[in-house]
Amino acid sequence: MKKLFYGAIIILFIIFGLTAYRQNEKAQFYRQEKNKMHEELVKLRNELQSAKLQVSKLKQVIELERKNSQEMLQNATKKK
Repeated sequence: MKKLFYGAIIILFIIFGLTAYRQNEKAQFYRQEKNKMHEELVKLRNELQSAKLQVSKLKQVIELERKNSQEMLQNATKKK
């Protein structure tokens, strides 16, 4: 009877160990996928910040060019 009991416990431990191993593999796979998605998100945020910076620089350049063209137009009208 004891041998049967110990045998059943050993079988339960084996089943539990295999199940835990399989779940650990799945969890590791999901962690890797989550890390990849997080890296992509960080890259996209960095690209967004650099794009916003470029837009603000271009806006400044456009504003400066607009002011210069207005001054040139005013100078041309004064000369006439």
